[in-house]
Amino acid sequence: MTAQVLVVEDDPDIRDAVVDLLKSEVPWINVSSASDGMEALELLEGGAEPRLALLDVMMPVMNGIQFLDALRDRKLAPDMHIVLVSARVQFAKHVKYAGITGLLPKPFQASDLLTIVREHCPDPRPGGTNASISRP
Repeated sequence: MTAQVLVVEDDPDIRDAVVDLLKSEVPWINVSSASDGMEALELLEGGAEPRLALLDVMMPVMNGIQFLDALRDRKLAPDMHIVLVSARVQFAKHVKYAGITGLLPKPFQASDLLTIVREHCPDPRPGGTNASISRP
């Protein structure tokens, strides 16, 4: 089964850049995106099963914390790994929810993003990356 990555980011320029980067540099995954937590919940309730969510913390409509609360309350995506993406690093460091496996501070380097995604979604092709992340 092809690994899926969900990018949840309200800034359309950042969201589009991340999606384009992942599609070109990590071709063995499927990438979907949402502009806020509510849209991401709708994708999950519609049957999306991402292995990894790159979750912005500060967003309008439904922020990352509200999204995490809704995930827990609705018992959605229990196996999904979550990497928080935030410029508010000190705040994000204190966010404690099941499934959170990392923090990517904004602004970030493309190489750091790619490393995180490749660790969570290793290349299944012969000779591909074999490293993977286990949940705490």
